[in-house]
Amino acid sequence: MEDFITFINYHIEWSRNTFGKQYSYQKILNHIQKELAEISENPTDLEEWIDVMFLALDGAWRSGHTADEIFSSMKKKQAKNIDREWNIGKGDNPNEHKRM
Repeated sequence: MEDFITFINYHIEWSRNTFGKQYSYQKILNHIQKELAEISENPTDLEEWIDVMFLALDGAWRSGHTADEIFSSMKKKQAKNIDREWNIGKGDNPNEHKRM
């Protein structure tokens, strides 16, 4: 797992060096929307899914979170999702979790 934290730190360093410390959140959101449109056109294109993941990492660290915090939050969110009750195939929002 420490390798993933190292990987996130490497991405943060590259992103900071490439795009600078100050980068518009709106630009990140706009880029995510562009990537989602590309995924809609070709949902099996793994590279487009990975683009969204990198953009999410950019948004997370640029909002003040460290690689350790990002990874910890990912693990907590995964555990939370595992514990949720899901509406798989039911109602208006299939695959949405039930609201508590």
